[in-house]
Amino acid sequence: SLLEVAQKRVAAAGLTGLVHLVEHDFTAPSIFQALPFLEGKVDMLTFSYSLSMIPDKTAALVNALRFLQPNGHGILGLADFFLPSNEEAGLPFFLATLRRMEATFQRKWFEQDRVHLISPAILKRLDKATRCVWDERFRGGVPLLPVLRPYHGAYVAMTGKAKSQ
Repeated sequence: SLLEVAQKRVAAAGLTGLVHLVEHDFTAPSIFQALPFLEGKVDMLTFSYSLSMIPDKTAALVNALRFLQPNGHGILGLADFFLPSNEEAGLPFFLATLRRMEATFQRKWFEQDRVHLISPAILKRLDKATRCVWDERFRGGVPLLPVLRPYHGAYVAMTGKAKSQ
């Protein structure tokens, strides 16, 4: 149904000749047969609160990087919910325990809706293939649940690694 909404919006904006809408599993290798003209040619690719809903995040990121232009000419943007990383480091035992319990509760809460918060391990894997240019996390609310304050964040990376110095 979202594809139909997008088609109507594209038509209303007069962009039918410029915008090509595709429904496909982005994690599947066949995405490159569906869009062969885009491999290695995309300037910017974003995941806006969507990567957390993709079960195979690694495959999604691998495919995203294949679509992006290489050697620092492609930009990957990620805005989503994140798991905290080392948030309890340096806290007293009791507070560290509460933070771990809170993180577990948030992870389980989101998993009920098949939303899997972005883990530090995913970003570590991404760091091996890209150069991070912006990584910011902040605690924010979610609608209807003011006590649930998960980490939201934005992560932006360029294709290619920084040159060793």
